[in-house]
Amino acid sequence: MNVKDTLFNISVAVLSCVAVSSVLLVTGYVFFESADFLRNTSLLRFLLGAEWDPVGGETFEILPAILGTIAVSVLAVLISLPLAMGTSLFLCHYLRAGKKYAVSACIDVIAGIPSVVASFAGMLTLVHFLEETGGLAAGESVLAAGIVLGFMLLPFEISFITESFDRLKLRCESAALAIGFDRLYNLTHIVLPCSKGTVFQAALLALARGMGETMAVMMVIGNANLFPRLLGKSVTIPARIALEMGMAEVGSRHYKALFAAAFVLILMVFALNFAARALYRRTSARFESLSRFGN
Repeated sequence: MNVKDTLFNISVAVLSCVAVSSVLLVTGYVFFESADFLRNTSLLRFLLGAEWDPVGGETFEILPAILGTIAVSVLAVLISLPLAMGTSLFLCHYLRAGKKYAVSACIDVIAGIPSVVASFAGMLTLVHFLEETGGLAAGESVLAAGIVLGFMLLPFEISFITESFDRLKLRCESAALAIGFDRLYNLTHIVLPCSKGTVFQAALLALARGMGETMAVMMVIGNANLFPRLLGKSVTIPARIALEMGMAEVGSRHYKALFAAAFVLILMVFALNFAARALYRRTSARFESLSRFGN
């Protein structure tokens, strides 16, 4: 191994350690700030209670925020995932290389739109539309937040699923066509069935990403401490932290309760990422069997 390869390997190892250490440090800091609150409160009441009153009784319970976070993220994935699958199939199997590059570039531009811009556009158009057509007093709702967040997740899902479809196409299409399968049969009987694990993995990772989104949700969900309903207002954990952290006194019970809510969110995201990683190991074995089929 020459000097350049050695330096490259060392650089990659150092950067990987920095990235992992950053995640651990952030998680440790959030836990440290929330530890005092978690020690001096009932954990079940904190997680399963429905009252959040930082001013009057200093009661901090986050079940509506947890359910709101899950509801908005699940709705966003349900809205965006079918669109992502259709777009990925179109990119991989119906477009030539030049046109595929142009469409992919447009999707990358969508991924670069700041979440505050998307949520502002949603507030001016989607929220107003729901007010007019749904007969709502205010259009801020879980539905509006799910649609805006689904738009934000769409480029990520398309990129992830397209990579999977490209690998399947590379390994299987030539062999499938050689034994007489047409394109439609190849898509419906080979590509889609063999991509179920990857698509589900994309859904889990998109769900984890959506749970941490703040501005795209905060401006259109209404930020009311209510249990989520499709056409009703609710709140998410990131939105609550963003709204209240600036006015919480450092070191106060309110301040530490917000850090405790952030720690709960981190645990939820970690659980989804670990589940996606476990699913990746299972789908890797399927890809290996398909590579033998393609060869």
